[in-house]
Amino acid sequence: MFTIENLLYSIFLPLNNPRAGLRVGRLYADLQKSQWYDHRALEQLQNAKVKCLMEYARNNVPFYKDYNAWEGKTDTTFRETLATYPILKKEDIRANSLHMHTITGMPRACIVATTGGTTGKPIEVWHSRKNRALVDAATWRGRSWVGIKPWTRGVNVQSFGRGSWYGRLRVRLTNKWIMDVFGQTYAEKLQSAKELLRISPKYLEGFVSETLALGDACYASGVQIDRVLTTGEMLYQHNRDEIKRLYGAEVSVYYGCNEIGAMAFECEHGSKHITDEHVIVEVVDENGVPQWEKPGRILLTDLDNYLTPFIRYEVGDIGILTRSSCPCGRELTLLKDLEGRTQDFIINASGDKLSSLFFAGRFKDMKLIHRIQLVQRSLNEIDLLYEGSSEVAESELEEIISEIHNRLGPEMQVSIKQVGQLIYTGRGKCRLIINL
Repeated sequence: MFTIENLLYSIFLPLNNPRAGLRVGRLYADLQKSQWYDHRALEQLQNAKVKCLMEYARNNVPFYKDYNAWEGKTDTTFRETLATYPILKKEDIRANSLHMHTITGMPRACIVATTGGTTGKPIEVWHSRKNRALVDAATWRGRSWVGIKPWTRGVNVQSFGRGSWYGRLRVRLTNKWIMDVFGQTYAEKLQSAKELLRISPKYLEGFVSETLALGDACYASGVQIDRVLTTGEMLYQHNRDEIKRLYGAEVSVYYGCNEIGAMAFECEHGSKHITDEHVIVEVVDENGVPQWEKPGRILLTDLDNYLTPFIRYEVGDIGILTRSSCPCGRELTLLKDLEGRTQDFIINASGDKLSSLFFAGRFKDMKLIHRIQLVQRSLNEIDLLYEGSSEVAESELEEIISEIHNRLGPEMQVSIKQVGQLIYTGRGKCRLIINL
């Protein structure tokens, strides 16, 4: 059915990402319909897509030539059959990089992306334009749930520079601005806040670290924004509350990775719905057994990337899947919670671990220390970096050190260092724990 809004989507979606092509508008319309499918219809869709993916991968991608787990199985669900496949780890991809892509060679219309490399050597991923178009359509469907449309006035706060003149022109045509605030002094942040007042965006999007770093200047300058959309880092409840206070905004989060794209979005009721039409998300225990309602390792199967298939890919995150329903009426699978990254932990000489989840939960109500970061130098040495005032933060610092000693032993040496800015990755993320 023709509507003015559908026409606007067909114009603005390709403008937001020209590499996705003109089909993105049609794919968006399809996703708007499929979000209301019942659970059985969604499972049938996933079942058909995963079978096609596995067959193609086995016949066309050298890494998967011996993967025949689906053969002869007619009485199992796709999740049960998928669980018989081995888990794909990052080190598997790096060790077999020449065999992870389709044997037909790189197509002319292929888009090559690389991971950020925060957990090791970057991984190269090939995407078809159709695949990227679907990811783009799913992203904008998720944003639409909280009132953000492709033409909504917005600012993207990032740490990668301002891009090319062509990129800046393109985003301006879609009523967007790019703001690089990485490493700014407070005076420079006040100028950025002044620019936000001039632009008057409806929403702000960026990493949790960047939105928080700019927040004090925005609060002092009277910046008010309807919605802040965060991604790329864990958004703990105390972060959400602080962003809401600083910007006077509602806060939403979406979950994704460079390898597969955005995968889960908060709806108007705050539930994180997975894009079931594009990706199968599993959560498994330490033995690789799928589970629900409990925290475990997240595995991803990209249903649309045939050029570099990812089947049961362990992305390195910890999360919880739930079979609960959402009042919004969508029966897309719910990601109940994200609980950090598997590699974000401190370990002592005995092998005892203390995860980032513990620190985020235990010290979420600190009043005197703005933020902390733990850098492990050896099995018995940790640097505790913090932003805040050393004159008044002594009691909170002592509490943190006491908890570390209680759980990892008194032989763990903790060096306290007050810093103006914590350590960021090359892509502008600020990890709570930088471990061995």
